Amino acid sequence: DRISHFKSQDGIVDEEMKDIDTTKRVSYSQLNTYEDCPKKYKYSYVLKIPSKPHASLSFGTTIHNTLKDFYTLVKESNEGLEGIVEKPDEKKLLELYETHWIPIGYDSKAHEKKRKSFGKIILKEFYHNLYSEDQRPYRLEESFSVHVGESVFVGKIDRIDIVDDSGEKLKVEIVDYKTGKVKNDANIKKDLQLPLYALFAEEKLGLEVVGAKYVFIEHGEVVSVDVSDDRKVQARERIVEIIDKIKEKNFSPTPGYLCRYCDYNVVCEDALV
Repeated sequence: DRISHFKSQDGIVDEEMKDIDTTKRVSYSQLNTYEDCPKKYKYSYVLKIPSKPHASLSFGTTIHNTLKDFYTLVKESNEGLEGIVEKPDEKKLLELYETHWIPIGYDSKAHEKKRKSFGKIILKEFYHNLYSEDQRPYRLEESFSVHVGESVFVGKIDRIDIVDDSGEKLKVEIVDYKTGKVKNDANIKKDLQLPLYALFAEEKLGLEVVGAKYVFIEHGEVVSVDVSDDRKVQARERIVEIIDKIKEKNFSPTPGYLCRYCDYNVVCEDALV
């Protein structure tokens, strides 16, 4: 199969990939993969070995799409379309969840049923604890691109909320949904994602970003992230550093506990499993 081929032909592949440039367009997930393990980046983005379907990805996509449509209805209702677009309620949120459910990647029907039921529970908690009719969504799933050196950084912001529209510039807050475990303080402090997203919102949309936060849907927790000018400068500089390493074809492995969750631990001779 393809994995066995790459495992046996590693030297040949290294020779063939000399001219491959994966840095013309880079995403946060791309950079994050490199920071997790440069060799994993090589397998995923250079050799393009496909990964298997993941229940976590299907679940996360389901939640994101559900909340996108829910807040689209909130936005349309806020814009005076009430009567045409009703203010969505908990029942509507769960209907959207059913519509967007992705049944791919689960270990079994029982596993899928358990996760689907769990999803309903956390969305109900989200509606009662984290949703407010005072929220003013401005942009949803906003795709963007920002030039960073010779590369273009691309991404998508889950939600941009209006905080204050009384001044010359709209003051906004960036909201990013996460499924999975809550990031610890150390990871939040070195976070690149939201400072970069804030950079885009200011450079491309002309907004003033006064706050940013992760919403950890499965745990019902909200964590604020520093998107000050200093953090935005640091994030841009860090991107350049990572891109330079990728351009140098520096794909040395950094084996550790993440190996056990890596899609490529079967092919990688450096994996600790």
